[in-house]
Amino acid sequence: MVSVRGTAAPPERKSEWTPGKYMSQAIVKIMAAGTALEQRSNFGWNNSGLSFLGAFLQPKAAISFNIHFDAGSEYAFVGAA
Repeated sequence: MVSVRGTAAPPERKSEWTPGKYMSQAIVKIMAAGTALEQRSNFGWNNSGLSFLGAFLQPKAAISFNIHFDAGSEYAFVGAA
């Protein structure tokens, strides 16, 4: 189980926020960080499926995700906010 603890994003004017805005920004950062990791290491992208997990958390809130891992394999986790 992977637990993530975070804080809420800073408030913005209503006209600046749209649904999915923060997730879109995080995915761009994740893809850039994953590509950089792939280029400087032996890690690559998961061929059986790629997972982007995200949640909007209130201050001091937590969320858990259950993920299956294969024994004997190495994994790298990349995060962005």
